[in-house]
Amino acid sequence: MNINGTEVQIMWKEIAVGLLVLYVIRFLIDLYIKTKYKQINNLFYSHDWNGLDVKIRKHQRICDVFSNGPWNKNVCLMYNGLCVALASMALINNNEVDFLNQLHYIKNEDNFEIKHFILALYYCSKHDEIASKRNYNAYLRCNRKDENIRVIMDYLFSETSSIQSKEDICGAVKTFQNPAIIKLLRDNGIRECAESNKLMETP
Repeated sequence: MNINGTEVQIMWKEIAVGLLVLYVIRFLIDLYIKTKYKQINNLFYSHDWNGLDVKIRKHQRICDVFSNGPWNKNVCLMYNGLCVALASMALINNNEVDFLNQLHYIKNEDNFEIKHFILALYYCSKHDEIASKRNYNAYLRCNRKDENIRVIMDYLFSETSSIQSKEDICGAVKTFQNPAIIKLLRDNGIRECAESNKLMETP
């Protein structure tokens, strides 16, 4: 290749080594992010929350940096998971402003149905029909994968779906371990109903 009369030789070996080094660095970063996320997740569900919010916010900033782009879907999901963890802690601590803010920070929400599930439950518990229905409609536009979320959402909002059986709803509510979701299910009269095997006749 000749550029401005200067012969330039492409050093393919050096390029390959450079790309390999970048791949290894990114692999190590992803491994760290995943390992740290699992540690935080374990602390969250063990209710060992002493100083946990600080750890989550620190790791959230790291995930935020590496969560952009189509090749970073897993990191984006972890970032969103940290947003949900902080939102959950805020709701349990009666900080509804931070609860809503953290859910607002969620990225690529069309692939993260739990955001609209939580918000639909929240506004339903506040008897805000417009906001709860808006989040139900947003949920319907999502890439929906969680069958247990579908059962609860259909029970609360769907007018055309077949009536959910008592067993379906009891089975669905028992799968949720997030304390904020459990609180919202109780606020909507679902958790107690399922636990006592008595369901409301109408959502």
